[in-house]
Amino acid sequence: IEASPRDAAKIEQDLRAIHGTDFKTCPLDRAGLGTGVRLQYPDGRSEQYFILGEWDQDAALGIISCASRLAQVLNGHAAGETVEVPGAADAPVTCRIAEITGLSDAVRDWVRG
Repeated sequence: IEASPRDAAKIEQDLRAIHGTDFKTCPLDRAGLGTGVRLQYPDGRSEQYFILGEWDQDAALGIISCASRLAQVLNGHAAGETVEVPGAADAPVTCRIAEITGLSDAVRDWVRG
């Protein structure tokens, strides 16, 4: 697919405007971009996820894209709230947001590249 000169110029402009972030100033009162979210499941297990940019993902570090279904479900919720997250075979699982944190040191290292 070939972009028109006008589309190509717009893409180049958008790319010049992009800049990285370290997520240090993200609010931590609710789940959202640049936060860590620890979920507590009914069976007692817990999982930690870190919500980053649209193209970011690293399963080993718990990094999920802000565009993922899980991040969209968590977005705007506070610690102590109950949410239904996607589970196996897309069956929803009810769990509690146990904690909202900043990014871990390992995730910050990953962000820095």
